[in-house]
Amino acid sequence: MTDGGEVKVGKRVELIEMYDDPQAIEPGTKGTIVHIGGDVINVNWDNGRRLGLIMDVDKFKVIS
Repeated sequence: MTDGGEVKVGKRVELIEMYDDPQAIEPGTKGTIVHIGGDVINVNWDNGRRLGLIMDVDKFKVIS
């Protein structure tokens, strides 16, 4: 679930909540969308991790 602008490669996002992941990214972490495929938005997070967001499951907002 997104809160904000258009979801596309190159946009910056901020995580609000990630569901059902034992090593979830911490809320408030920001990152850059690098690929969108199916229901997954792949993000390079500013903390060095790469982990996808699941559309309509994880909550995030587009910040730029």
